[in-house]
Amino acid sequence: MSKEYWILKSPSIDHDGTIADSRTSVTNEFNKTYKTNYKVAELNHWNAVKDWCNEIGKSDDEANEIEHNLWYTPDALLKAEPIPGAIEFLRELFIRKINFTINSSRIPELRESTIAWYQKYAPFVEPENIKTGMPDIDGLVTKVNRINAVRSAIHIEDVPEHARSVLKYTHAYVILMSNRDDLGSLDLSEPELKRLIRIKGENGDMPNFWPIHKLLFG
Repeated sequence: MSKEYWILKSPSIDHDGTIADSRTSVTNEFNKTYKTNYKVAELNHWNAVKDWCNEIGKSDDEANEIEHNLWYTPDALLKAEPIPGAIEFLRELFIRKINFTINSSRIPELRESTIAWYQKYAPFVEPENIKTGMPDIDGLVTKVNRINAVRSAIHIEDVPEHARSVLKYTHAYVILMSNRDDLGSLDLSEPELKRLIRIKGENGDMPNFWPIHKLLFG
């Protein structure tokens, strides 16, 4: 790898909301099932689905079940389309023989369906490079530990809270694909902020991979 591409040393890339447009598939499925009209941009925090359930009169137990069915069942997650530019970005890494990790905090039970998603959309991604959570360990912890284990120079993420942990507990730069404006609440130090690169969507759309492609490959 040439000197100018040091930032691409062992890149770590999240899956849901980063490579796969899980937000759109979850939002569409919710709207279809419950005859609602929520927008993808409203699915911007952990408890958004539960909040939607409460707004349409579901109990907490019902909300938990609905959230699980939308976020943690293979059939629902396999409906997610790739984020625009994401597969092209992964293919560019593959062509350049840059070893990368799909570094997801998904529960371990979703590993096989995650591999199946890549077999459909990016079959050049080797299954051993697709990582999900480990039993009885928090998914974010495994994500951070993997970044440290391979000394990734950069991690691409869509969840601000996950970006915060990566910045605080690793030396990696973070590209954050998020429209959220409340990053001040993440309480990042100045050195940590210098390792944060923001990618926001245009005209109210969600972010995509084309600006990242341009940033890293020109």
